[in-house]
Amino acid sequence: MQERAKRLAIAVVLTVVDVVTFNIYFGAIWQAWGGDPWARAALLGLLALWIASAVVLWIHVSYDIAEEKLSNPSTGLILDLMPR
Repeated sequence: MQERAKRLAIAVVLTVVDVVTFNIYFGAIWQAWGGDPWARAALLGLLALWIASAVVLWIHVSYDIAEEKLSNPSTGLILDLMPR
């Protein structure tokens, strides 16, 4: 159970870092390279890959949460994943 809580914490931290990084750097990168069509396509491709990897991460975390609920039915709150 502690392993699932650790995975959830890692997913939350990585998502927050991704959003902060995007907000800080993407505007400047887009201004510098957005005029070139090939660079624009590459940037959008990298952005799609970045989003897809975050989606895969959260799919794994959600399956862990669902598995925890099936193996230990209780209130169903996310706090149930935290060790006591």
